[in-house]
Amino acid sequence: MRRFKYILYFADGVPASDAALECAAGLARRNQARLALIDVFEAQESPPGITQQFGLDVNGLLQERRHDDLERLTQPDLEQLVDQTRFHHEESLDLLLRAYDMHRESPGVHLTKGEPAPSICAVAERTDADLIVMGTVGRTGIPGFFIGNAAEEVLQTAVASILAVKPEGFVSTATAD
Repeated sequence: MRRFKYILYFADGVPASDAALECAAGLARRNQARLALIDVFEAQESPPGITQQFGLDVNGLLQERRHDDLERLTQPDLEQLVDQTRFHHEESLDLLLRAYDMHRESPGVHLTKGEPAPSICAVAERTDADLIVMGTVGRTGIPGFFIGNAAEEVLQTAVASILAVKPEGFVSTATAD
Protein backbone atom coordinates (compact mmCIF):
# COMPACT_ATOMS: atom_id res chain seq x y z
CA MET A 1 0.00 0.00 0.00
CA ARG A 2 1.28 3.45 -0.88
CA ARG A 3 2.32 5.65 2.03
CA PHE A 4 1.92 9.40 1.84
CA LYS A 5 4.41 11.78 3.43
CA TYR A 6 2.74 15.17 2.96
CA ILE A 7 -1.01 15.64 2.63
CA LEU A 8 -2.46 18.98 1.52
CA TYR A 9 -6.13 19.60 2.34
CA PHE A 10 -8.04 22.26 0.41
CA ALA A 11 -10.56 24.09 2.62
CA ASP A 12 -13.11 25.37 0.15
CA GLY A 13 -16.43 25.27 1.98
CA VAL A 14 -18.23 22.82 -0.34
CA PRO A 15 -20.64 20.41 1.38
CA ALA A 16 -18.01 17.64 1.54
CA SER A 17 -15.29 19.83 3.10
CA ASP A 18 -15.70 18.54 6.66
CA ALA A 19 -15.63 14.91 5.51
CA ALA A 20 -12.61 15.67 3.33
CA LEU A 21 -10.73 17.18 6.29
CA GLU A 22 -11.57 14.19 8.50
CA CYS A 23 -10.32 11.92 5.73
CA ALA A 24 -7.11 13.96 5.28
CA ALA A 25 -6.45 14.01 9.05
CA GLY A 26 -7.08 10.26 9.32
CA LEU A 27 -4.76 9.50 6.41
CA ALA A 28 -2.08 11.76 7.90
CA ARG A 29 -2.28 9.89 11.23
CA ARG A 30 -2.26 6.47 9.55
CA ASN A 31 0.68 7.36 7.31
CA GLN A 32 2.50 9.43 9.94
CA ALA A 33 2.42 12.18 7.32
CA ARG A 34 2.47 15.94 7.65
CA LEU A 35 -0.93 17.53 7.18
CA ALA A 36 -1.13 20.98 5.62
CA LEU A 37 -4.14 23.09 4.80
CA ILE A 38 -4.76 25.64 2.07
CA ASP A 39 -7.63 28.10 1.75
CA VAL A 40 -7.77 30.25 -1.35
CA PHE A 41 -9.76 33.44 -1.80
CA GLU A 42 -10.31 35.33 -4.99
CA ALA A 43 -10.20 39.11 -5.09
CA GLN A 44 -13.52 39.28 -6.94
CA GLU A 45 -15.28 37.04 -4.42
CA SER A 46 -18.05 38.72 -2.45
CA PRO A 47 -17.91 38.26 1.32
CA PRO A 48 -21.24 38.40 3.20
CA GLY A 49 -22.70 41.90 3.41
CA ILE A 50 -20.61 43.37 0.62
CA THR A 51 -23.61 43.88 -1.68
CA GLN A 52 -25.25 46.16 0.87
CA GLN A 53 -22.05 48.10 1.49
CA PHE A 54 -21.13 48.83 -2.12
CA GLY A 55 -24.53 48.39 -3.78
CA LEU A 56 -23.01 45.77 -6.10
CA ASP A 57 -23.18 42.00 -6.32
CA VAL A 58 -19.55 41.51 -7.34
CA ASN A 59 -19.92 37.77 -8.04
CA GLY A 60 -23.05 38.38 -10.11
CA LEU A 61 -21.45 41.16 -12.12
CA LEU A 62 -18.43 39.01 -12.89
CA GLN A 63 -20.57 36.04 -13.90
CA GLU A 64 -22.59 38.30 -16.18
CA ARG A 65 -19.34 39.81 -17.51
CA ARG A 66 -20.53 43.30 -16.55
CA HIS A 67 -17.04 44.57 -15.75
CA ASP A 68 -18.02 48.13 -16.62
CA ASP A 69 -20.26 48.22 -13.52
CA LEU A 70 -17.29 47.18 -11.41
CA GLU A 71 -15.41 50.23 -12.61
CA ARG A 72 -17.65 52.26 -10.29
CA LEU A 73 -15.55 50.91 -7.44
CA THR A 74 -12.61 53.12 -6.53
CA GLN A 75 -9.16 51.71 -5.73
CA PRO A 76 -9.79 52.12 -1.97
CA ASP A 77 -13.13 50.30 -2.43
CA LEU A 78 -11.38 47.43 -4.23
CA GLU A 79 -8.72 47.24 -1.53
CA GLN A 80 -11.45 47.17 1.11
CA LEU A 81 -13.23 44.41 -0.81
CA VAL A 82 -10.05 42.31 -0.87
CA ASP A 83 -9.43 42.99 2.84
CA GLN A 84 -12.99 42.02 3.76
CA THR A 85 -12.79 38.89 1.63
CA ARG A 86 -9.52 37.91 3.32
CA PHE A 87 -11.04 38.65 6.75
CA HIS A 88 -14.08 36.46 5.96
CA HIS A 89 -11.77 33.59 4.95
CA GLU A 90 -9.58 34.10 8.03
CA GLU A 91 -12.64 33.81 10.30
CA SER A 92 -13.81 30.63 8.56
CA LEU A 93 -10.31 29.21 8.66
CA ASP A 94 -9.94 30.01 12.37
CA LEU A 95 -13.14 28.07 13.14
CA LEU A 96 -11.92 25.09 11.15
CA LEU A 97 -8.43 25.12 12.66
CA ARG A 98 -9.67 25.35 16.26
CA ALA A 99 -11.17 21.87 15.96
CA TYR A 100 -7.66 20.55 15.19
CA ASP A 101 -5.77 22.63 17.77
CA MET A 102 -4.18 24.69 14.99
CA HIS A 103 -4.13 28.37 14.11
CA ARG A 104 -3.39 30.44 11.00
CA GLU A 105 0.26 30.85 11.98
CA SER A 106 0.76 27.08 12.33
CA PRO A 107 3.30 25.58 9.95
CA GLY A 108 1.53 24.16 6.94
CA VAL A 109 -1.42 26.59 7.00
CA HIS A 110 -1.67 28.57 3.77
CA LEU A 111 -4.18 31.38 3.13
CA THR A 112 -3.64 32.45 -0.45
CA LYS A 113 -5.15 35.10 -2.72
CA GLY A 114 -5.66 33.86 -6.26
CA GLU A 115 -7.48 31.28 -8.31
CA PRO A 116 -8.01 27.98 -6.46
CA ALA A 117 -6.50 25.39 -8.82
CA PRO A 118 -3.23 27.19 -9.67
CA SER A 119 -2.79 28.20 -6.00
CA ILE A 120 -3.37 24.63 -4.77
CA CYS A 121 -0.98 23.18 -7.33
CA ALA A 122 1.69 25.80 -6.54
CA VAL A 123 1.54 25.10 -2.79
CA ALA A 124 1.50 21.34 -3.42
CA GLU A 125 4.62 21.60 -5.57
CA ARG A 126 6.39 24.03 -3.21
CA THR A 127 5.77 21.73 -0.22
CA ASP A 128 6.29 18.43 -2.08
CA ALA A 129 2.78 17.31 -1.14
CA ASP A 130 2.15 13.84 -2.50
CA LEU A 131 -1.62 13.85 -1.86
CA ILE A 132 -4.20 16.63 -2.22
CA VAL A 133 -7.53 16.04 -0.46
CA MET A 134 -10.54 18.14 -1.36
CA GLY A 135 -14.31 18.02 -1.18
CA THR A 136 -16.41 18.07 -4.31
CA VAL A 137 -19.76 19.67 -4.99
CA GLY A 138 -21.30 16.37 -6.09
CA ARG A 139 -23.14 17.67 -9.14
CA THR A 140 -25.43 15.33 -11.04
CA GLY A 141 -26.73 15.25 -14.61
CA ILE A 142 -24.85 17.18 -17.28
CA PRO A 143 -22.95 19.28 -14.72
CA GLY A 144 -22.06 15.97 -13.02
CA PHE A 145 -19.65 15.16 -15.80
CA PHE A 146 -17.35 17.51 -13.94
CA ILE A 147 -16.48 17.12 -10.27
CA GLY A 148 -16.32 20.86 -9.66
CA ASN A 149 -14.30 23.61 -11.26
CA ALA A 150 -11.42 23.65 -8.78
CA ALA A 151 -11.33 19.88 -8.26
CA GLU A 152 -11.49 19.21 -11.99
CA GLU A 153 -8.67 21.65 -12.76
CA VAL A 154 -6.49 20.36 -9.91
CA LEU A 155 -7.05 16.80 -11.12
CA GLN A 156 -5.86 17.81 -14.60
CA THR A 157 -2.82 19.84 -13.52
CA ALA A 158 -1.45 18.61 -10.18
CA VAL A 159 1.57 16.35 -9.95
CA ALA A 160 0.36 14.93 -6.61
CA SER A 161 -2.35 12.30 -6.28
CA ILE A 162 -5.86 13.64 -5.67
CA LEU A 163 -8.53 12.37 -3.29
CA ALA A 164 -11.92 13.94 -4.04
CA VAL A 165 -14.51 13.42 -1.30
CA LYS A 166 -18.17 13.58 -2.30
CA PRO A 167 -20.85 15.10 -0.05
CA GLU A 168 -22.76 12.81 2.28
CA GLY A 169 -25.80 11.32 0.60
CA PHE A 170 -24.42 11.80 -2.90
CA VAL A 171 -26.24 9.63 -5.43
CA SER A 172 -24.66 9.23 -8.84
CA THR A 173 -26.84 9.33 -11.94
CA ALA A 174 -24.12 7.60 -13.98
CA THR A 175 -24.63 3.98 -14.92
CA ALA A 176 -22.07 1.30 -15.61
CA ASP A 177 -22.02 -0.03 -19.19
